[in-house]
Amino acid sequence: MTPEISLVLLSYNNWHITKECIQSLLQSLDEDHIQRGIEIIIVDNGSVEETRQGLQELMIRPIQQGIELRVEFLQENLGYPIGINAGLAVCRGSFIGVLNNDLLFPKGWLTPLLQILQKDKSVGFAAPFLSYGVGLQNVNIRFKSLESMQDYATRFMNHNSERLLYVHKVTGACLLFRSDLLARIGGNDFWYGVGNYDDDDWCIRARIAGYKVVIVGQSFVHHIRHATFQTVPSLFSSSLEMNAVKFRIKWNIDSLDYETSIERTNEIIANTAFDKAKHYVPIRVDDYHAPVVRKPSPSLIHRSLLCADWTSPQSHWRRTLRSLSTMLNDPIELYAWIPESIFDVEQIINEIHQNLGGISKVSIHVLRNAVHYCDTLQLISTCDAVIQVDDDFVNRHIARLAEHIDTKVIAFR
Repeated sequence: MTPEISLVLLSYNNWHITKECIQSLLQSLDEDHIQRGIEIIIVDNGSVEETRQGLQELMIRPIQQGIELRVEFLQENLGYPIGINAGLAVCRGSFIGVLNNDLLFPKGWLTPLLQILQKDKSVGFAAPFLSYGVGLQNVNIRFKSLESMQDYATRFMNHNSERLLYVHKVTGACLLFRSDLLARIGGNDFWYGVGNYDDDDWCIRARIAGYKVVIVGQSFVHHIRHATFQTVPSLFSSSLEMNAVKFRIKWNIDSLDYETSIERTNEIIANTAFDKAKHYVPIRVDDYHAPVVRKPSPSLIHRSLLCADWTSPQSHWRRTLRSLSTMLNDPIELYAWIPESIFDVEQIINEIHQNLGGISKVSIHVLRNAVHYCDTLQLISTCDAVIQVDDDFVNRHIARLAEHIDTKVIAFR
């Protein structure tokens, strides 16, 4: 039967943590969930062999009837937002959950979230309290064992059984929603690259679309806290900083101080009309507007698209441009997609010119106005090629879309 509940779990290395997470998730499910049909979709975000082998072995083990476990193997790490979107793209359930791999689930955590989503159609995101979370969601407690975690969770959920907190955002580490929300606002914004602030953005878009965000007192989950990012702390700190700037520019928020951001977010919700062209982010290739069919240019001037996570210190877009300036044989028109709704465009344009060194073979066109998310395939299809950038999660997403429509992806190294 078609499952009623879909749970998407993103995995990237840390196999021992991912394995514990999956085991506790399976053990937390009760007969009601199983009777309704439940699918667990594990998206492996380009992990090393140990994790991939562990997931392959997990797939062939017998699972209780009524539970379907599937693994979507991505060839490379696409970052958190797009990794989650890859799982959402194959969900079949009416109720969908997004889960980190650094969670441990006590019995009883899932049913209260499903109940509020069934009871109140105005609720978009329903989230549990977490041992480590954001703002009011954060219980701030550690455990010595799984048994002590389960005991605490049972007491906490019983004590807070009537508690509902309507908030301006929740962390994306663990949340549930209905499929109608996904159809209305889509998934995570790919411009947040490796991750951080994508969940804040998702919550704002949900609220603009008329949905509420709620923390459910009768639900508690243990969150180990940034297990993946802890393996690369410099990546976490840099993505947190650069994505905070993107978020502030996109939503015109001067301060991310908790109280100030609540007030400003409420103003945004009150004064912004939902516009699917601006606020919907496709998760499937079929959700994009169809690519343009055009005749190849008869001239030697080729149109190439350069799209990058322009403020990421890990991205090699500068090195790519320097390589392009020395390796280029034929003239090209370079279209640099730098939306002013996300970036300080003038600063990036200056850096582009500096790294190209003023070579005459490159004609630069800057796409500074926002290209609507659904028009991304159309933009790609108007170019002869997409330029590949190493260590850049935004560029990986664009290159992946280009391959779907048979647009060349070229590398200059």
